[in-house]
Amino acid sequence: MTFSIKPASIISFLSALFLLSTGASAAQSSATSDQDFLTRAIRNNQLELRLGHLATERGNSPDMKAMGEKMVKNHGDLEKQLEDLAQKSGASQTPELTADQQATYSRLAALSGPDFDQNFKQTLNDIHVHELSMYKSEVNQAQDPELHALAQKRVATLEKTVNQAGQAPESARKGW
Repeated sequence: MTFSIKPASIISFLSALFLLSTGASAAQSSATSDQDFLTRAIRNNQLELRLGHLATERGNSPDMKAMGEKMVKNHGDLEKQLEDLAQKSGASQTPELTADQQATYSRLAALSGPDFDQNFKQTLNDIHVHELSMYKSEVNQAQDPELHALAQKRVATLEKTVNQAGQAPESARKGW
């Protein structure tokens, strides 16, 4: 009995092998995408947590100080959730702020009185618009079911926050 391999069989085998390898690459890429998102989300959250502390210290009005306290509580809770997901996925749990984020913090930290309150509100609105876009994108791309659920929940919260703040800026800062 003679054994022969037909060219069509070789092509089918190689095609299947290619599809399996690209599927594995896609899975790795998706996991990396989730990790990249978590790193960005933790950075954003860290900025908002620091800004909340700043508002409690530098806020001119009692409303601004109360807003800062609320931010510290809410973003402290979110920080725990993000860090738990980051630990599971292998993403960095303590990324440094970007240069743009640090500049934003420094700019606000240099202000006081009504100037602080006014600039703080506008900056926070810009951050929330950017963050909303980031989380909406993650809802469509997340591979991890827990991350997907968190992103969906965060989108609902951010949509409400942005709508309550009134008009969204023409473009959110891209470095956040």
